[in-house]
Amino acid sequence: MKTNVVFRTYAVSKKWDCCKPSCASNEASVRNPVVSCSPDDIQIHNNSNVEDGCSGGDAFTCGFYQPWEENDYVSNGFATVRLPRKYDADLCCMCFKLKFTSGPVVGKEMIKQVINTGDTVTE
Repeated sequence: MKTNVVFRTYAVSKKWDCCKPSCASNEASVRNPVVSCSPDDIQIHNNSNVEDGCSGGDAFTCGFYQPWEENDYVSNGFATVRLPRKYDADLCCMCFKLKFTSGPVVGKEMIKQVINTGDTVTE
């Protein structure tokens, strides 16, 4: 397994719009797209053709994509990521390790898996 290590500083924001994750669509071009859920969060859609709930369809972000804490220093979660010249096929399902350098979580780390990309994130 090849691992690329890159150290950069980026701003982190939080967002939860409940729309279908872009990595759950055919455009993601990944072998196993992430799943989406029905509005009641009961039915899981493994079919990437189900239309985005924010466009009138039945596919939304699943409630189980919430962050969780491993211990006092490390947590896990899912993210929307936008990087220059990177697209869904480049980013979907990638994992990033964040180390917080300010605020109440300074010194803590978070492992994030990309489930969404797009113009909703500012650079």
